[in-house]
Amino acid sequence: MADERKYQDDEVREICDPAVGGDRIGPPTAPVEGGLSLAELQEAGLEVGMKPERIAEAALAVDSRRGILPSGRYLGMPISVGRIVELPGPVTDDEWQLLVAEFREIFGSRGRIVSHGGVREWTNGNLHALVEPTATCHR
Repeated sequence: MADERKYQDDEVREICDPAVGGDRIGPPTAPVEGGLSLAELQEAGLEVGMKPERIAEAALAVDSRRGILPSGRYLGMPISVGRIVELPGPVTDDEWQLLVAEFREIFGSRGRIVSHGGVREWTNGNLHALVEPTATCHR
């Protein structure tokens, strides 16, 4: 599929190292142009005795560290998108209002704003945008 996630050489190493039990496997012999899909990684892993589910778990960990959320699928087609962006600090009231204005313009809808604790949220049906604190920053 054209929009399928492709993992680059550095990500492949990050995925394969924990999938083989933490032993460093070193760089691949030759870089793969355009990267490898998860299915291709699992197929190659099977050839060297790696379990496909371990590769999938390691790939999910790499994706979550890089802020990419897996998309939901229906009949093989993507039906959702997601992204986590680390922010340098808390979002001011003015910055939040500008962000909500962007959401309203992009999605052509007013949506609903909710704040509870340190979390700010804009929702419109299945669309969700949140700003929340983490242990080290905001996202």
